[in-house]
Amino acid sequence: MTRIECLADAIMRMNCYHDPASIAYKNRNPGMLKAFSPKHIKDENGLRVFNSFSSGYDNLVLDLRIKCSGGSHSRLKPEDTLVNLVQCYGNPPTAATYLKKFLRVALNDENIMESQQLGWFLADQKPAVQSVGE
Repeated sequence: MTRIECLADAIMRMNCYHDPASIAYKNRNPGMLKAFSPKHIKDENGLRVFNSFSSGYDNLVLDLRIKCSGGSHSRLKPEDTLVNLVQCYGNPPTAATYLKKFLRVALNDENIMESQQLGWFLADQKPAVQSVGE
């Protein structure tokens, strides 16, 4: 399991994906990703709706890879932190504490802090090169 996958899992858990009453679950969108393209199927709140969990999860991982590398329109840079990331997704800065706790267990690393730089999550994998299709 890569660091970026653990980060995706933490976000999925934060968004209550495993609760069948959650929007994340109903939309098969564990990252609560917003629709930016007219091609994307979206709900009344502008959130993407995926055909399957795997499509939603793969798109979350891709979105994180792009954000952590500094290549997204969000203006995040590899030097930005978990706090900046959760705010980019529309969460309060305190949500970074939740991610930190999850990641410490998932990665067996007590040194992970809310100030963890995003580029660190890419250190154990190849960079993103293509988008994930539906």
